[in-house]
Amino acid sequence: MSAAGDPEVSDRSTLPPGYIFVLKGTPYVTKHCRSKTYDVGKTVYVVKNRKGNTIGIRVPQDVFHQVVKDELQTRNNRRDAVQKKDDSDKQKFEEEVLKVYPQIPREVVPVIVNWTLKKRSGRVGRTMTMSQSDKVRLAANAHVRHTHTHYDKLLKDGLSRDQARKAVQPDQRRKLNEWRGVLTHARTTRDTQTKKRNKKEDKVDKVAKKQRAVKAGKGTKSTKTKPMKKAATAVSSTAKVPVAARTPSSAERREAKAATRWAPVSSEPPDPPLATEPRRSVYALRTRKISREMPEPEYTSGFEDGDSDDFLESDFDDYDLD
Repeated sequence: MSAAGDPEVSDRSTLPPGYIFVLKGTPYVTKHCRSKTYDVGKTVYVVKNRKGNTIGIRVPQDVFHQVVKDELQTRNNRRDAVQKKDDSDKQKFEEEVLKVYPQIPREVVPVIVNWTLKKRSGRVGRTMTMSQSDKVRLAANAHVRHTHTHYDKLLKDGLSRDQARKAVQPDQRRKLNEWRGVLTHARTTRDTQTKKRNKKEDKVDKVAKKQRAVKAGKGTKSTKTKPMKKAATAVSSTAKVPVAARTPSSAERREAKAATRWAPVSSEPPDPPLATEPRRSVYALRTRKISREMPEPEYTSGFEDGDSDDFLESDFDDYDLD
């Protein structure tokens, strides 16, 4: 029995008398053949192939001919109604895309909508189990993945779908954030720090310029700006009056810092490297030290009379071998 309670038969079985086979694929014909057969009190047979898949139904012939006649008469009206519904669905989908991604290029919106809402494609736009916003997000992700990343190339190179999606996820997220009008945290922080640094340097240069103008007699000292730090003063040898030095600008400070960073290179040739002795073992070094501390022995051609050729322990008392 089928889900509707209709009996199931094989496609190789014999047709009942007065029945005809209706191939699956035309929703209007299949639906109305089934309902009109129920109205006349007859049985609808569900036809299965060898694999167990439904390929159509068997209904009375008079019911089928009546349904085909009605389908021809109402085809134009139904086509217009379907087109109207499709246009309405596309318009709602486009509005949701612009709502979720306000910075998306306008020429990209129809591409996403037409690709997502294509009939009999099994894509996310045709499902009825998700909200409109969720369908828009999934459709935008799929579009960015295929058109703004190297996802397809990674699949051709042998990566699995999960590996390829994980590899292109940073680029995909960056493009979607751009369409949302949201900057990443790192970029926002970097721009803020640069603006603060430039603003601080401009403020220092502005104050120094005003102070130079006041000292030169070309302007009046402003009371709103904070005074700079006291500059280094030079004491005259006769009057002993401190002379204020001019405050250097930020560019001058940077040049002075760069000038003092490296020492001047001498034109004289460098000294030759010191000669180093080869590495010696510990035993050789100790033996060399002992030989330096020991006095030079006096060698004779032979032994004196009465001396023996045997050395005694007392002969080595003067030499410290430790």
